[in-house]
Amino acid sequence: MKTKVIGFFGIVLFFLGRAAIVSAQDHSEFFQICIADSNQGFVQTAYDPNHDEYLVVWEDERNGSDNTDIYGQFVDGDGTLIGNNFAVCSAYNPQWWPHLDFDPILNRYLIVFEDRRHGWANGDVRGVFVDSDGNFVDAPTSDADHTFGICTHDKDIYTCSVAFNYTEMVYLVVWGDMRSEDTPDVYGQLVGADGTLLPPPTPADSEVNFPIANSEHLDENVPDVTYNEITDEFFVVFGTFWGYDMQYNMIGYVLGQRVGSEGQLINPDGTVGLAKPSSVASVLPGMFISQSFENGPDCFQAKVDSRIEYGVQVAKSSAVMDYTEVQVVWKSQVDVMQPYNDVYGQRVGFFWEDDKYVARYVNLEGDTTSDVSNFLISTQEGAVDMPDLAYSAQDDEHLVAWGDPRNNSTNSMDLYAQRLWINDDEDMIFLDDDRVNTVTNTENIPICTTNNYEGSILGVAHSSVRNEFLVAYEFNDYSMERGWDVYGIRFYGSEPSTSVPLSSRNNVPGDFQVSQNYPNPFNPETTIEFSLPVQSKVMVEVFDVLGRRIQTLFDGMKDSGTYQVSWNGKDESGSEVSSGVYFYQVKTEQFSAKKKMLLIR
Repeated sequence: MKTKVIGFFGIVLFFLGRAAIVSAQDHSEFFQICIADSNQGFVQTAYDPNHDEYLVVWEDERNGSDNTDIYGQFVDGDGTLIGNNFAVCSAYNPQWWPHLDFDPILNRYLIVFEDRRHGWANGDVRGVFVDSDGNFVDAPTSDADHTFGICTHDKDIYTCSVAFNYTEMVYLVVWGDMRSEDTPDVYGQLVGADGTLLPPPTPADSEVNFPIANSEHLDENVPDVTYNEITDEFFVVFGTFWGYDMQYNMIGYVLGQRVGSEGQLINPDGTVGLAKPSSVASVLPGMFISQSFENGPDCFQAKVDSRIEYGVQVAKSSAVMDYTEVQVVWKSQVDVMQPYNDVYGQRVGFFWEDDKYVARYVNLEGDTTSDVSNFLISTQEGAVDMPDLAYSAQDDEHLVAWGDPRNNSTNSMDLYAQRLWINDDEDMIFLDDDRVNTVTNTENIPICTTNNYEGSILGVAHSSVRNEFLVAYEFNDYSMERGWDVYGIRFYGSEPSTSVPLSSRNNVPGDFQVSQNYPNPFNPETTIEFSLPVQSKVMVEVFDVLGRRIQTLFDGMKDSGTYQVSWNGKDESGSEVSSGVYFYQVKTEQFSAKKKMLLIR
């Protein structure tokens, strides 16, 4: 392990007459996204790399607390608001728990949410498309308000989430579902890029939803989902209420389930699994992400994100990446005798073995383990709010943010964050502040600490254009007696610390390496970087999804070292190719590696 100096930072600024701890090195001042004489909550956000802007969505009570609606606001990458707040869905009865993801090919967001238009006890999952200009785009089954049904079973549902697979042009929407009546389960639905439910229902089978986790003996709820482009599959995480121990303390776990692009469930060993374990003792098709924790319902609140741009290649003939991973975070109460919540994490790696990806646990030091290897991200006296996270390929780090009551002298909640930076040389995760100092799990990074309330359920997204994160969150200014508002903070990326040498900085690389192209997605040009430990004859080529060679970028000898080549989105004849997924391959006599990239016109 590389040695780094332990420290922390913080300077005090005053904004609008309120004390706030911020760092000019790490993030901007907070700014207003929505101010209204009502409550706003459950803030989520996604990023559009084609226009360098975010869409922030939230629950909004401006039409009454019994008629909660979903509203949205476009935010430029520099934090400037674009236009005004607008109603995403304002149908009768409440709409709750919005989530969204962005389709960079068609330039539109899919926003999904709970919908109670058919009664408080009959929740649906509905979706609506909004393009980058703020226009609604109808699906084949859209109603007059532009929304369409994704789950319309006559039972209650709880929360929902969505992720987009731009290779297959399909979304996976997941939610907690009470159709079995005894316990909540996790269900999913594939949705085409145009809003078509896949597969479409037939007269003989009107149910198009499918179970992801529906044990007869477990409560499974509050799922989240991410797409991993390397394995070309979705990864769903959810919490379970397992039962009680001998002292009648609730026991909970976090579980994960791999889902293919056609809805098939995939076991950790890469084989296709079943969705209906018959008992608690049955082998679940998913993975245990957490150890046993008391206060199971807090384990429900797990979030997942893919570290899709990372990969280690070895000297072999296969052109596939042999490693990628997802990062899962959640809050949990470990000691039932202490009324506190902590923030935990777990790395899940996917390793290419025997022509399939096998999922295994990875610890902080980058070692593959047979058992869960949870690590603390934050431990303090107080009940933290649900964390969220996003990944930066530029820095190879996750940013985790959450509401934190550690300064709770006036019943306030503050906003804290933590960088999880990965050292490529050793595949180790460091909890870093400004990428120079390693911190402990009790220091963390204060983003905003006032005498008011900020945090609660928040959303984090990463800008690949600016290498910045947007943290959008709830804010309650007690002095205004107005209710809950929506605020944002831009959290800056940073270059890797020079105190931790990376293999790409070595004068003579220790192994063959190929980095993810950047930027990605791109228009019109992207850069491909590779490293050679010895003098080699190298060929760098671009292929389309059908395996046809589009262009040869380099073919010749190179000495040992690190090199860059560019692709301008054109074929051998100099004609521009269309938007879509392409592959670049770097090949020598001893080594071959292939990676995906996304061109957007």
